[in-house]
Amino acid sequence: MEHLARIPQDRIAVLIGKGGETRRMLEEACGATLEIDSKNGEVMADWGEGSVDPIVRMKMPDVIVAIGRGLAPKRAVQLIQDEVFLKMYDIREWVGKQSNQKSRMRGRLIGRNGRIRRMIEENTGCEMSVYGSTVVLIGDEEGLPLAN
Repeated sequence: MEHLARIPQDRIAVLIGKGGETRRMLEEACGATLEIDSKNGEVMADWGEGSVDPIVRMKMPDVIVAIGRGLAPKRAVQLIQDEVFLKMYDIREWVGKQSNQKSRMRGRLIGRNGRIRRMIEENTGCEMSVYGSTVVLIGDEEGLPLAN
């Protein structure tokens, strides 16, 4: 078993999905059997005996982290592709640890009714998620610098 990532407690249900459908989708996409510890959020992968694409094996932790940081599983699974990358930012680096400042920055990134977020996604071709004090972007090498 190979350790992939640890996700927050409230995102474990999203990773598993209704009736385990998200977990099965991820297992089919990566070619491994996933083991999810529902107590501490540890996600492990058993890659089996067959040959697994090393790129998929290297990018699978990013998929799990993206889901743990608020991205929808169907959007996060795009990270398995060669040309799609993950970039994660901590809002606290910009505004400090005060909760009102973090909340203000989250509001500015999302905008009223998600308008700013949609504009960023449409103009850059990236997917964006704001969760807690982190901002997750996934996209290609041309779109990620634009979304910064």
